[in-house]
Amino acid sequence: MTQSTTRNDGQKWRSFANEILEQLALPPHAKWAFTDWHGTLIAASASTKPKAQGRQKKLSGFCEPEGRDQAPGDVEQPHVDSILDEIEMDWQENMGRILPTCPEHHQRPRAEGVMMAVQLARCFVTPEGFANAFCKPGSILFLRSPAGYSPGMMTNILRAIVASPDLCPGLHRPDARKVSELLGSAAAGKETGYFGLAKSFEHVIDEGRPLLLVGANPSTLPASFARVLEAEINLPELDREMLRVILGHLYPGQIVHETDIPASISAAEVAALTPEQLTIAARAPNPIGAGQVLVRLLNKGKISAAPGLADFPLAADVREPVEQVLADLRDWQAGKIRWKDVTSGLLLEGPPGCGKTELPKLLARDAGFPVFAGSLSKWQSEGARSSDLLQKMRAFFDQAMQASPAIVFIDELDAIGDRDRPHDQNSSWTASIVAGLLECLDGFDGREGVVVIAATNFANRIDAAMTRPGRFDYLIKMDHPTLDLLPAAFRWHLGNDLRDADLASVCARAVGLSGAQIANAVKTARATARRERRELDADDLTTAVERIRPSIAPEIGWGVALHESGHAIVAHATGRAQPKLLSLYQGGGQADMTQLPSAMRRSDIEGDIALLLGGRAAERLVLGRPSGGAGGGQHSDLAKATERATGLEMSYGLGESGTVWMGPPNTAVDRLRFDHSLKERVQDHLTRAESAALAILTENRETLIAMARMLLDRGSLSGPDLAGLLSGVKLAEMTGQAEGPLLENCAECVEVENSSSRLLQSI
Repeated sequence: MTQSTTRNDGQKWRSFANEILEQLALPPHAKWAFTDWHGTLIAASASTKPKAQGRQKKLSGFCEPEGRDQAPGDVEQPHVDSILDEIEMDWQENMGRILPTCPEHHQRPRAEGVMMAVQLARCFVTPEGFANAFCKPGSILFLRSPAGYSPGMMTNILRAIVASPDLCPGLHRPDARKVSELLGSAAAGKETGYFGLAKSFEHVIDEGRPLLLVGANPSTLPASFARVLEAEINLPELDREMLRVILGHLYPGQIVHETDIPASISAAEVAALTPEQLTIAARAPNPIGAGQVLVRLLNKGKISAAPGLADFPLAADVREPVEQVLADLRDWQAGKIRWKDVTSGLLLEGPPGCGKTELPKLLARDAGFPVFAGSLSKWQSEGARSSDLLQKMRAFFDQAMQASPAIVFIDELDAIGDRDRPHDQNSSWTASIVAGLLECLDGFDGREGVVVIAATNFANRIDAAMTRPGRFDYLIKMDHPTLDLLPAAFRWHLGNDLRDADLASVCARAVGLSGAQIANAVKTARATARRERRELDADDLTTAVERIRPSIAPEIGWGVALHESGHAIVAHATGRAQPKLLSLYQGGGQADMTQLPSAMRRSDIEGDIALLLGGRAAERLVLGRPSGGAGGGQHSDLAKATERATGLEMSYGLGESGTVWMGPPNTAVDRLRFDHSLKERVQDHLTRAESAALAILTENRETLIAMARMLLDRGSLSGPDLAGLLSGVKLAEMTGQAEGPLLENCAECVEVENSSSRLLQSI
């Protein structure tokens, strides 16, 4: 709840802020709300002799704070300092002063207190507005303490305001409490009262006094008690006008001009200022100096500022939901949206080293929230029993809730298990752990103020209940940096090094490297430069990348160049992908492409299969036989092509097996080991797709040879050179018919197709 203010209210809320600070200056409150201020020392003139006022004043030049109370019952004893004071007094009266006068010091309100007072005043405008909100009999309100603010200081300020006898007469005077005060007894195992809250809190409930709770998040309260909250109050964000008023109170007697706040500090940065930042800035002797300190704190104009989320290399489809979370968190904290409108969960999937663990750290840092990292292995560290693990898991989430707003990061989420997997001796254990985590993810009481981000290498191994919207709103697929992201990936790790260097050639060699490998290359390059006692240069980086990915041996380079060129030509001819970069390195090559949208027609899927088999077809066409480069692991060309062909029969209802669904393609492929009829149908799809790829390459043989030669000569091929070669490719039309060849066979391909059928029987 934030009351709007008009121009006519401007003077009113300023006056209310003055009243609050005057109340804080009273003796019961000044000891915690004000502090000694030595920024403007007023020293006595050295030529002025102080008048003797008896012998009570301590004249020694070794200054001590004034007002230090003597402990009750203490009896002052003669001390060497007293003797020296007597001697100094006698000398000064007769010969003049020998030591300088202790400088006078003043008191001013603490920066955090001023911020809160000004924001409260801006929120309610007048004392009457404050009383109308807080002094209703029996009301229970929640005031959200912004991130970086002390709930204890906020509570003390509210108690000071309501202490005024004219504000809330009689029993209508509210009781302000920190949420942690109410929950402390239960956490400490002490006797509790109503709703499981502190026993000492019962009389407030019994008397029906208005109650104002202060904390970061109302969801930390017991659900039964949270339901009776009448309103949740959010303080307004700071703006430049409020900041000027705050500086005016921090520098009494000095006029604060609008220009004292540097224009380089944006409105968003003013709104995000913390008490800590303002306290440091207020150490400056005047408002202008405070503004300059704020500029330095915000790293404005500093090249050496630590890079943030905006600098981290992310694909557009990854960056969009991540930045949405960041925007939602800021809007929720400012009271602009409700928690249910916040994007509260991200599931990151990708190979090791792609940045899954770095992303939550950057998001938390940019948002200004703490991040809590957990995993099954951490929760299991003190025992493998499910009860012990669940206890650790709940304590982990409770800790995050107490610190909310916060970000929770769960690594290797797939390790938790899937209740739908085949039953075994661990099934009951898995079921209890999954159920416990689901309860933590949302539960009955919710998890307001806590965003959960999880990472996995295998999203298909995660229990389906975890991935529904509301727990994880987005499944984000991350991968190693593509060619267009590699410059940013290197810049991220290079920092200010090689700022003007052209990294195009090293990026071309680094295609396919993970973020972790890129970091290692930069580290190695720096070590080389240090060892040779010189500045880092681009050659160091190129050498480091080549150590990770050496150049391909000439004797195998031609076959690999044909293979990657075959992929590119078939992709372009079928319209299923747009080639961006071809590269060679020791042990193989890579064709970096942008997959084009699919309508999931049979012709689209068959085009994808032909693309995957295009490298193998190119080797057969030019070299007369294929290598095993298309096969091998689960991410190989043959593996992906077989999975798609199996999907036609078992998952998509587009094959000869009819419309019976037998599972997703990645699991249905396991049936090939036992179902020989299915294997023959899948083999037929693969044979026809390779024949289609072979027909395309035969029509574009000259382009294939030219592309492979250029790739072998340069080691990489991209940009205008690659586009120019592809512009001469003759396009193909995938028919998608249930029988017959995918393309009309040219006479030269008939014999090749027959031999292909025989060669592929062993798949």
